[in-house]
Amino acid sequence: MANSRQKYQNLNGGKRYLSWKRYHGMINKLYEMIDWKSEEFDQIIAISRGGNIPGTILSHKTRLPLMVVHKGEVINVRGKLLIIDDISDTGSTLLKVISNLKLGTIYKIATLHMQPHTKLEPNYFVSITTKWVVYPYEKKRRS
Repeated sequence: MANSRQKYQNLNGGKRYLSWKRYHGMINKLYEMIDWKSEEFDQIIAISRGGNIPGTILSHKTRLPLMVVHKGEVINVRGKLLIIDDISDTGSTLLKVISNLKLGTIYKIATLHMQPHTKLEPNYFVSITTKWVVYPYEKKRRS
């Protein structure tokens, strides 16, 4: 089950720069939050580009197959899916991906971050923030 919305962090706006260490720590925490045995996922779907690294790491840890998709791409797979992205900001990317699933597909959503104003709350998330998150692989860095 997802974290309670009471666990707000960094609600004062601005930017949050994540180090590689913190980033990997969040992916590991996300891994630990999910009850992999009871969920019985068949595949991990990583939304490009933010979901690529978390999806790859979770795929290695679970030995589940990984598919990387773009938000406009139709997803022709069956089974129970874990859809992963870095953040549910407005929720529009996640909603677009979900709209491209085959009718009746079972899925859950996992992200590292969630904005409190998102249109789609993930089933699993590590942190709620109003800050603009700058991930360690992004070019924008502190000067």
